[in-house]
Amino acid sequence: THLLQDSLGGNTRTTVIATVSPNKSAGEETCSTLKFADRARNIHTHAVVNAQADSSLQMDMLRREVQRLRDLLAMYASDKPGKGGKKSGSAVAAMEARLAAMEAETGQLREQLIEANEA
Repeated sequence: THLLQDSLGGNTRTTVIATVSPNKSAGEETCSTLKFADRARNIHTHAVVNAQADSSLQMDMLRREVQRLRDLLAMYASDKPGKGGKKSGSAVAAMEARLAAMEAETGQLREQLIEANEA
């Protein structure tokens, strides 16, 4: 079953053919094969057509995510005073670093998307 794991689940259609032997000495193996075939038969998957990624939709989604993170950062910076009533610089710096990393990742994803659409 481990060899067939990718074929038995997910977005595929699989046919399993179980061969059995009428020989008395192969009775245990035949029984095991029939049990496996029965378990495989009870696996129900629903294959769907893979959709093409629309670059403009992905770009809009990434822009909204960046804006959401900027808004979250601004809210956090204005609402969280640190010791002595001052804003916690380390927390803001950490969130700014995270935002910069996500913006860099967005740029890389944008380039990959453009390259994929050109291919």
